[in-house]
Amino acid sequence: MAPQIPRLALVFGILTIAFFVVRTQAVPKSFGEKGFYRADFPAELAELQMSHAGSQACAECHSDKSETTAHFINGVACESCHGPSLKHVESFDEFKPHIPDKRAECGRCHAMIVGRRADFPQQDMKEHNPGQLCMSCHVVHDTATGGEE
Repeated sequence: MAPQIPRLALVFGILTIAFFVVRTQAVPKSFGEKGFYRADFPAELAELQMSHAGSQACAECHSDKSETTAHFINGVACESCHGPSLKHVESFDEFKPHIPDKRAECGRCHAMIVGRRADFPQQDMKEHNPGQLCMSCHVVHDTATGGEE
């Protein structure tokens, strides 16, 4: 037998034991009980404090926007652009939702991405009116003109 084989076997054994020790510390105890996920996760998720109100809550007060906005009509949640707004629903004077004011915020959805379907409105954010705010040309809460002035 070659002299390096016992040393390789020892190293392999140490690495195998180290793997299982690290795995027992890193993998949650409930992992794999009901499939390939943590069984405790639904309970952990239910304990989290809510922060989103949902588009229907927005539509109750802002029907003028929800009835005319292409984003809302096409199923885009208000909080996709305006951020979590449950606090606004609970106390509308104390908390105001975010008003998008950066090109990158529109670019999250409308930047050119090869994998998007062809009929989705996309723009090359570097070439399309660089340095200008999208809202300087596009009226987001208006469908009568397709979102443009």
